[in-house]
Amino acid sequence: MGIRNFMFDVSKRAMAFFAPSQDIASLYGPSSNSAAGTVVTERTAMNLGTVYACVRIIAETIASMPLVLYRTKNGQRSPATQHPAYQLMRYKPNDETHVQDYLTFEISSRLLWGNGYSQTLWRGDGKPYKLVQMNPERTTVLRDLSTKEITYRTTDLFGYIVELSKDDVTHIHGLGFDGITGKSVISLAREAVGLALGAEAFGAKFYGDGAHPGGVLTHPGTLSKPAYERLKKDFKDRQSGLDKAHDTLILEEGLKWQQITIPPDQAQFIATRTFQKSEIAQWYGVPLPLLQSTEKSSSWGTTVIQMVDGFIKFTLLPIMKQIELEYLTKLFLPKDWDSYEFSFINQELVKETLLNRFTVYGMAITSGIFSINQVLAMEGMDPINGGDKHIQPLNMKDITAPDPALAAAANGEGDGNGEEGDGAAAETEDDTEDGTDNADDNAGKSKKKNVEVTDENDGDTVKIKKVKDGGKK
Repeated sequence: MGIRNFMFDVSKRAMAFFAPSQDIASLYGPSSNSAAGTVVTERTAMNLGTVYACVRIIAETIASMPLVLYRTKNGQRSPATQHPAYQLMRYKPNDETHVQDYLTFEISSRLLWGNGYSQTLWRGDGKPYKLVQMNPERTTVLRDLSTKEITYRTTDLFGYIVELSKDDVTHIHGLGFDGITGKSVISLAREAVGLALGAEAFGAKFYGDGAHPGGVLTHPGTLSKPAYERLKKDFKDRQSGLDKAHDTLILEEGLKWQQITIPPDQAQFIATRTFQKSEIAQWYGVPLPLLQSTEKSSSWGTTVIQMVDGFIKFTLLPIMKQIELEYLTKLFLPKDWDSYEFSFINQELVKETLLNRFTVYGMAITSGIFSINQVLAMEGMDPINGGDKHIQPLNMKDITAPDPALAAAANGEGDGNGEEGDGAAAETEDDTEDGTDNADDNAGKSKKKNVEVTDENDGDTVKIKKVKDGGKK
């Protein structure tokens, strides 16, 4: 088999070879037969509704969120729209695939085979210009025997073997045993998936045979071969299929029907299928209500909002962070890691009810975290004039700033409430007639005070405003 570079890119790497200790089983994986007698592979497992639903909801949910490249400069974080990596991960990584399909394939590969791969093609200036998906079934992770570096061996669509450096491959992997490659979830859950496939096949066969338990036909004599074949064909034609489920069985020449199999209800057929759905959902970390299953209560929470919140935190977020870090470290040099970052915009996932959402928005606006236009942008609405300003309540201050009253007391100015204040009040009453106001002098001559005086004739209270020149008003 010839060797050429994948996707016509010029290869600059030396070929790597398999280590002698690697055997055939390690290359092609263990047997795909389960104890239930069903063949379990990543492809056959996708025929099971629960596996398909788990893979679809995780992959499509993450892929539906925009993955944006940001640059931090002078403390300001903004989208790096001029960098080619921004266009690749935001819109179209290659000529044949938009970013949502691209990420869906890569995440699905991780969930089924344990590994999702793609090749990076570089421009002359060292920046990426194309990302191409790699088939996880035809890709193997190796270690170069001469350099001890990790390399990737893959087979392209034309049957050629290609060796790629780790710097040219983005690799999203699941849990594994070496920290480099992920283990196939389907391989680990082979028996659980095999039992579910077996139960599904049993149910299909059961209804396909007319929803009748199995049994035997007995004859008092010996049938000739032509008679045996005719009876077998006639019995199958008349009894197989749902449309013949309740047809009358006609027996000839002393034939008798004897039931011998266990009814499906006694074999816990329905319970087995329900349990297998729950077990497979556990392997993928998907709450049952998201799989349209409401047979059991969920430990994810008592409401759908709590379940979705747990699903985001414990299932989606780890994969999202892995994707962000992998593309940052593979598409940028180490010197740029502090300046650039990939981040999923996940506001759509964290939105709850309208009331809760706008309550949070109101708190963020009044605290100065968001501006009005930022909130409008989150809701997909147009900005308004003057909406870019950040506001905060007037009664808020810096907790590190000194208290003015304590500062005045430290300077000996007083606040008019101590002994000086009492003396000033007494002097005010004595000096009402001549207009002198010693209390104003003690509290600051620029400060005006109101003094209440009671008229002894009618008991009315009269407010006298003392001014600087001692006059009454």
